[in-house]
Amino acid sequence: MLAALLLAIVPPLSSYDPIFSSCIPSSSDPQHVCDFLIEVTPEGGKYALVLSEKVGMEGKHAKWSRTDIVIHPHPKSNTSYFVGGNGALCEYNGRRDEQVIAIAADNGDKQWLTSISYAWKVDVKTKKLIAVSPKNLRCENEGWGI
Repeated sequence: MLAALLLAIVPPLSSYDPIFSSCIPSSSDPQHVCDFLIEVTPEGGKYALVLSEKVGMEGKHAKWSRTDIVIHPHPKSNTSYFVGGNGALCEYNGRRDEQVIAIAADNGDKQWLTSISYAWKVDVKTKKLIAVSPKNLRCENEGWGI
């Protein structure tokens, strides 16, 4: 079903119901804070990351072109998605990167989560999700110190 969505121009509400979505910036310019959209949706016992590019507006609502879909195993119960564009701070190769999507386990009362099972980076030129090495990635534990 999801493959049929690739390259389709769709409004924000589509024929499937994502469990999570977030904007991804194409640059640090505030005008480009939501050039891409990442959605997470169940797919055949696994999960899918669906990447879309904003291609216009219809009134106050964005129109999106689905550009890539990546299927991954169901995340473990103690993990969360970290998406750079939604304010989560992830560092890739020692630098903050708002185009990273990661699945990280809660490793206790530590500022940085380093137990990352899967990670991708949005390639804004090719409009694809590129798998990246989790060993070069860490995400800030937003609940740390609370």
